[in-house]
Amino acid sequence: MEGRSGLPAWVRAIRIRCVSLLWAATAAGIPGVLWAQDPQAGAKDQFPAGSERRDAAGDPLPPGAWERLGTARLRHGSGGSVAAIFSPDSKVLATGADDENSSSIRLWDVATGRELRRIEVTMRDSGSFASLGPSLAFSPDGKIVAGAAVRIQLWEAATGKLLRNLEKDGEWCIALCFSPNGKILAAGDGRNQIRLFDVETGQELRSLKRDIRNQLPFFPMVFSPDGETLATGGVDSKIHLADVSTGNERLCLLGHRDRVHTLAYSPDGKKIASGSQDGTVRLWDPEAGGELRTLVGFRKEGRPTLAFSPEGETLWTGDSDGIRLYDTVSGRELRRREGPAKPRSRVVFAPDGKTLARLSGSAISFWDASSGQALSPTAGAEYPVHFLDFTSDGRTLLAGGAWTQRFWDVASGKELGCFEDHVAGRLQLPISGKIVAVPTWDDIALRKVPEGTELFRFKNRPRGEVAVALSSDGKSLAWGIMHGFPGAKEDTTIHLLETGTSKEVHALVGHSGPIGVLAFAQDGKTLASASAGYGGDNTIRFWDVATGSELWKLEARETPPSGQPLMGGVSFSSDLGVLVYADPPSAISKPEILTLREAATGREMARLESSGERGFAVVRFSPDGRFLAGSEGKMFSPGAGPPSPGDAGKIRLWETGTGKQVASFQGHQGSVEALAFSPEGRFLASGGRDTTVLLWDLTIQGREASRPEEFPQLWERLAGLDAAEAYRSLWRLVASGDAVVEPLLERLKPGRTDVAQVRQWILDLASPSLGTGLKASKMLKEALDQAGTRAELEKALGADPTQELRSRLEALLSAPPNPLPANSPEMLQKSRALGVLERMGTPKAREALRALASGEPSRLSREARSGLARLEAREGAK
Repeated sequence: MEGRSGLPAWVRAIRIRCVSLLWAATAAGIPGVLWAQDPQAGAKDQFPAGSERRDAAGDPLPPGAWERLGTARLRHGSGGSVAAIFSPDSKVLATGADDENSSSIRLWDVATGRELRRIEVTMRDSGSFASLGPSLAFSPDGKIVAGAAVRIQLWEAATGKLLRNLEKDGEWCIALCFSPNGKILAAGDGRNQIRLFDVETGQELRSLKRDIRNQLPFFPMVFSPDGETLATGGVDSKIHLADVSTGNERLCLLGHRDRVHTLAYSPDGKKIASGSQDGTVRLWDPEAGGELRTLVGFRKEGRPTLAFSPEGETLWTGDSDGIRLYDTVSGRELRRREGPAKPRSRVVFAPDGKTLARLSGSAISFWDASSGQALSPTAGAEYPVHFLDFTSDGRTLLAGGAWTQRFWDVASGKELGCFEDHVAGRLQLPISGKIVAVPTWDDIALRKVPEGTELFRFKNRPRGEVAVALSSDGKSLAWGIMHGFPGAKEDTTIHLLETGTSKEVHALVGHSGPIGVLAFAQDGKTLASASAGYGGDNTIRFWDVATGSELWKLEARETPPSGQPLMGGVSFSSDLGVLVYADPPSAISKPEILTLREAATGREMARLESSGERGFAVVRFSPDGRFLAGSEGKMFSPGAGPPSPGDAGKIRLWETGTGKQVASFQGHQGSVEALAFSPEGRFLASGGRDTTVLLWDLTIQGREASRPEEFPQLWERLAGLDAAEAYRSLWRLVASGDAVVEPLLERLKPGRTDVAQVRQWILDLASPSLGTGLKASKMLKEALDQAGTRAELEKALGADPTQELRSRLEALLSAPPNPLPANSPEMLQKSRALGVLERMGTPKAREALRALASGEPSRLSREARSGLARLEAREGAK
């Protein structure tokens, strides 16, 4: 049900919730204001200058953002491995990870979860922190943090000041360990060398000899409590004990049957605990070299973390199954807690044995080791958001990554549920009504929204990344292979299935390269496919869903450079009337270019250039195809180099009719990987590598309702070539509600046909003068949108004209419809006005669209019918 403002119920619910949050924030002492910047002069009373909105966690939202789903708190890295270590007093956790453009070390307050300090380290200096084990170390007094990849660096923990570099020869250093007195730092590299450095001077003291062949570039290291012995493990399944003073190996512990991932010394130095990929944890006597106890029941693919209690009588183990406490004498399991358990996660124990940190994707959470209870929030996504889609009614948003897909209630901002599927590739997951199609590496699952319940799973296809599309009624599913597994037979066929029976209806053959993108038209009658990017055939094809026949295709006319694609990613508008694809950067054109084309003719409409060298990460059309959103900041190729920080995560909004930018937004910590418009076009959702989703308010620039005397001016602005000004006018008219419907309808009605003039043009069509005939044809084509013109042409065709005149009349009547508004001021004005009525969506606005849709066939009536169909589809979805 809609109110007088024409806002859908869920949008009004958001506004009510935001007012409640404002009052709550004011009561709590937070400034009772909503926006960080004054977006436009007319909104000063509603959103005072200097005001600020906050998310559910109390963190400020960027200007223009309506809500944040998930949290950016306790997040580090881009979803890869995160190195982590507690300070000796257990009060601070240091994490090291690859951010988008660099590596960084972050220090976290364990008690509050607050980020204390961030140490930015460029990749050139440090390489990568995304190692298989800890490449961070705290000095025993907690004053120094060491981090390493290609170069070892020491920072002052209290200030983040760089103390010194410990130069190395380019080997990847991924294991660090301070001696108990803090004077020596041990560093292990990819050549199986362990080097000992003097912390005070930075000089290399000696290297430890390790006669290990085919060693992987990772091994755990730990000093004995007296600092005289250094224990190391590795892929050879052995534990090597080396004399620190001489560098010679003095003992080798044998027993594990697979690589050793973790090591820990007991506080008294009388025991060593080791965790292996053979599924066991073993206790050893480091003096005699004998095995004391074997603890079993661990995952073979896991890497259990080990920590002795301060008194050394018990041993904590932690992996993706949870945490366990063992008696070190008897080997008996004393306690098990599944609270921190999570697939693909690992835990790090604090030295005091009371707290642990769970690392899952980019997310960090703190837990009580004894009770297994969370000490910090654990909700929200833990990996970068790669997929976004609204349900047809706009009330639910699906946000997902490579592993977990979450459903969010848009009005409340609450998480409704989640499901796990290892999605094959970074694809937009198509949502149809209450069904979502999820491509995995082996099959395609259909799931119920928002429960995530599996309805069906399509099997019997080659393994690999898959492009999928689901028709708007949910009855048809199309899929094609993007990238098959090595050695698999190449499959360039598009498979069209019935979802109800899983029967393959058509096999669409025509492409000679991998299928990159598939999209159904809004009415479900046409399917578009693109084979672009590396290995693609650089064609875009359109198929008849009912017959499986190819309708037409668009080809790249240029000759590509050796090994280079002509077209990058491709996206389609919902009616398949417009398409956009990326022109990859080249030696001639370094920035990436987006090319907008008419799908029916291939006519180029506009070229949109990125502002940096990294190009566009993702693009998405609005539901009505009038706007295109694109995010910048993703590297097109590994050699493109780091971008300027200002480019990462920037979202730009263009008008497709003019190719002009109308708005921009920025607020994610890193690049934006997914975009989705809400069905009514009021919100744009963006998903980032920072694991959060931001909802951007597209009405922000035109929230104030117009006064009656302003209508003529706003109407004129709709015809202007200043797309940003027209965009603001569009939303002001939408905010005005039913008061502007009648004036808009009056101006949108087709003009009356001058019958005498039309008949004269028809006579001129048969003129022997070529110029006269061409001019008459041009004038008649422009007058086709006027009521009565088509009728006069049909009357002339039925009057037994000459063969030449008949051909010209038939050509006019059968001219293919132009799915796009022309760039003339008049057509821009009309198209934008139809956008006002559709976005308004009130009963009165829908009646106006019906009146326009029922007129004679014209561009205007076609656009009105499309807009009305979208409104009715959304209404039906509710």
